[in-house]
Amino acid sequence: MEDLVDQESNNDKTRTQIILTKGTMVSHYRIVDKIGAGGMGEVYLAEDTGLDRKVALKFLPSNLSQDEDCRARFKREAQAVAKLNHPNIVTIHEVSEFQGRPFFAMELIEGQSLRELSRNTELDLDRIVELAIQICDGLGAAHEKNIVHRDIKPSNIAIDAHGRPKILDFGLASIQGGELLTKTGSTLGTVRYMSPEQVEGKTVDHRSDLFSFGVVLYELIAGRTPFERANEGATLKSILGDDSEPLARYKSEVPDELQRIVSKLLSKDPSMRYQTASGVISDLKPLVNVTKSTITMVRTKQKNRLPQLIGGLAIIAVLFVAGLKYWPESERENTASISKSRIMLAIIPFENLGSQEDEYFADGITDEITSKIVTLKELGVIARTSVLQYKGTTKRVSEIGRELNVDYILEGTIRWDKSGPVDKVRILAQLIRVSDETHIWADNFQRDLSGIFEVQEQIATSIAGALNVTLLAGNQDNIPTNNMEAYDYYLRGLGLLREGADFQGLTEAINLFDKAVLLDDNFALAWAQKSIASSVFDFTSAHGAKSYREDAIKSADKAIALNPNLPEAHMALGTYYNLIENNYDKSLAEFAKAESEIHSNSVLSEAIGIVKMRQGKWGDALINLEKAAELDPLNIQRYFWLTLCNAYLRDYNMAGKYINRAFTIAPDDGDPVFGKIFINLMKYGRFESEEQSFKEITKL
Repeated sequence: MEDLVDQESNNDKTRTQIILTKGTMVSHYRIVDKIGAGGMGEVYLAEDTGLDRKVALKFLPSNLSQDEDCRARFKREAQAVAKLNHPNIVTIHEVSEFQGRPFFAMELIEGQSLRELSRNTELDLDRIVELAIQICDGLGAAHEKNIVHRDIKPSNIAIDAHGRPKILDFGLASIQGGELLTKTGSTLGTVRYMSPEQVEGKTVDHRSDLFSFGVVLYELIAGRTPFERANEGATLKSILGDDSEPLARYKSEVPDELQRIVSKLLSKDPSMRYQTASGVISDLKPLVNVTKSTITMVRTKQKNRLPQLIGGLAIIAVLFVAGLKYWPESERENTASISKSRIMLAIIPFENLGSQEDEYFADGITDEITSKIVTLKELGVIARTSVLQYKGTTKRVSEIGRELNVDYILEGTIRWDKSGPVDKVRILAQLIRVSDETHIWADNFQRDLSGIFEVQEQIATSIAGALNVTLLAGNQDNIPTNNMEAYDYYLRGLGLLREGADFQGLTEAINLFDKAVLLDDNFALAWAQKSIASSVFDFTSAHGAKSYREDAIKSADKAIALNPNLPEAHMALGTYYNLIENNYDKSLAEFAKAESEIHSNSVLSEAIGIVKMRQGKWGDALINLEKAAELDPLNIQRYFWLTLCNAYLRDYNMAGKYINRAFTIAPDDGDPVFGKIFINLMKYGRFESEEQSFKEITKL
């Protein structure tokens, strides 16, 4: 069925056009069904016959197609979004016209709107914060291109099948510096989500979007918008003059920090709001700290829980409790927040291009390169335990960067070539900026195996130059050993320690370090690692087991005698004083020497935090433990110690949040279960949780 079309006058706004029905061909798109309509467009499900995929076609409504202002605004939407390439913004495939009606083809999002999600699902705070971070990430990408959305609201945010939010409907978008599309006397936007400057008809910028986003965030938490009143006039007046009700009125467990963030977003004065979306993200991330999709917490009732609970971190925690000499008499101390000013870098384990048996070599060289780069004071380097999951990943750099909250990623390949008379090493390294996936530095190195240390130094120097930061010189020997067989034993020993070695693994690692120093008695790094492994073995071994404490102190002293400036040597001696002698002052003195040379070591930060706990310096302990978690955000051990520290401080709410993060990362691991039990022991004086008693969890 067709309506008559006036072929003679393009100015006749009463002209009607072909009705789009199932099977209608629009260029190479076949209409399947109409799936939506709004003030600025009609949306159809269609098949892209050229690329054999489903898409969404958005058309300007027929009655608006002849309005030049509407046509220009509709075209502006397509042009604005087409410039953006971001996982949290809908992708535009094509912009065209059909029968005089402008349309564009965009990705089909199979899911629901944020409005539908919030109405149909009770969202917990973790999920809300996770969604907020991703929405802000998309807004930030648009704002960087000088695009202001002007109509941020739940119905303009789609949630795809993977739970990822995508911003759509840039129909009211205004590109800064471009022509204004607002009619005289008209106001664009949806009333209850408008910013004060929109209500007053003033020129708006990206901060208006942040206000509207604040309204959306408030609504997700409270279940209602902050300024909506009985009628439109009263709502507009409220936006201009009323303060929002505290979120705690609607959801009692809202943290003070989240209330502060929302209040700042809803400031009437744009200069008092967040000035960038990235600033909002920086403040939201500590509330989640693990930038990955929320996983439903799984509390299993396995009958073999006891062996898990008495192993690993649980043993260390029990021993730690026994050694605690200072019980906190007061509540949490005020602590300084971690500086967010450092450039953050993730070093993905370099891909091994050699044989499978050389995997330890590629991992070890990656760690050695990292040990050089962590001397860059202005740089924060994510720990290996958090980047390990990206080894061999197919994820894009931008996605990894968002999940780890980093600015740059270093990746590469390593091949150990043993085919010739002299072993050679080939390394390709490249530094990538996360924001636009630009390769800002890359180089290809080929050296004899003995030249591997020179390559490590060159890569660190190149990274420093590319990021315009200072490489501290002279802190470590450029050539730790001239004996490459000894270096091979050293890398194998490190590989065992990286895997979180048990008693047998620790013994094997110590034996490998012994072989290394037997071949090269001047190999200070091997002596230091042997000392650390020996101290840990002695500390965690059962009564009657062989004591390694004498080896631990002798090896640490040997390493320092060989290289007094070696950070690993001071870490070894500090570990010995902490675990074996319980001499906390000496331990911290050694750790401080190590920390003056390496600035991004989560193990060191955690060790300092634990010693501070044992001294009763709870504020300092939290600062260091939080720093460790910042550098190692996907390692449950970091949250385990934060849980213990907060439980001792009687901040059970914060302790519960940290252990829940550990559950999110590893829901079936025994250590988070132990943490839950520990919180209840501290809080109630008995082994009991909300769902299971201690006996039920540990019963054989």
